[in-house]
Amino acid sequence: MSAKSFVNSKGFSVITNWGCNHGCFFCLCKDIKTEPDIDYTALGAIELKTYPRVSISGGGEPLHDVVRLNTLVEFLQEHFGGEVSIHTRHEDLSLIPAGITKLTYSLWDIDQKRMDGFLACSICKKRLVFVDTGDVNFFKWYEWVCKTNNWSGQITFKPLQGKESSVPERKLPSNVKFLPTGDYNYYFYKNAVYVRWKDIPFVQAEVGEQLCKSFQSG
Repeated sequence: MSAKSFVNSKGFSVITNWGCNHGCFFCLCKDIKTEPDIDYTALGAIELKTYPRVSISGGGEPLHDVVRLNTLVEFLQEHFGGEVSIHTRHEDLSLIPAGITKLTYSLWDIDQKRMDGFLACSICKKRLVFVDTGDVNFFKWYEWVCKTNNWSGQITFKPLQGKESSVPERKLPSNVKFLPTGDYNYYFYKNAVYVRWKDIPFVQAEVGEQLCKSFQSG
């Protein structure tokens, strides 16, 4: 797909392919293995500056291989030049390269160690994502985040893929953004661009079918 055919109201997400620390027990791609590195020739052919935002996320954990992550961040700084964000669940946020300007952090459990690391992270733009696994009461978590830890920044509530939300959007606090299942970015994986996340090769066929049904019902 040519970059010129994109309607660039959506962002551009580079999917890492260098393994995982299995920090998300519900992950749809938990069996992903380390694969050949990103094809930077193919990535360089994309007109990244035509996108409103660029992010780094998984399939896998971006901070699982910091050397390869640094290479990617340096490449994006050169070819995109704008704000580069990272979506992670890693415990050690001090590993985040200097070129990252925005942090999206998955924290659906009451884990003080991870919360302390998130608060201590020096990145100015930070966002917490509560993934609704059904195992943790959101309102209890919200009180812990906002009152116990004095967090007043961005919070996103995200239903688990293929499952109904445990909290209706209308009942969420006013400062919490509800993020329904969907494709909000174009996805670059290894050497190609995908419009739908479920079409990326590491997503198993049965998972793809599950996602397709959840997209249609959403």
